[in-house]
Amino acid sequence: MNKIKIEGQSIFGFIVLLVGLVMLLNGLDIISADISIAKYWPIILIVLGVVKIINYDESSFWGGILLIIGVYFLLSNLDVAWVQNIRFTSVFWPFVVILIGLSLVFPKKSH
Repeated sequence: MNKIKIEGQSIFGFIVLLVGLVMLLNGLDIISADISIAKYWPIILIVLGVVKIINYDESSFWGGILLIIGVYFLLSNLDVAWVQNIRFTSVFWPFVVILIGLSLVFPKKSH
């Protein structure tokens, strides 16, 4: 079975391309996009984290960390009420321990 390998650079390039197209269409008044980069920057972390997890290599653990951080900051930027009441460090380290446990329970399979 062939495994599809997604490169982080390709994903990042696609995101930059998509942002540029949205900015262009917004500038030409074709669409109305009130997109604030300051608000949505964590999507980059989320996408990179998912790519690392999908590739399931030695960087899968760090992909999970990027995903958790990205989701937390995105929800915080979108003013999700329950996220506003959580201190980052009170949820970050437990997730790190959970990810370590998962990586021990489901170790990387050798070919």
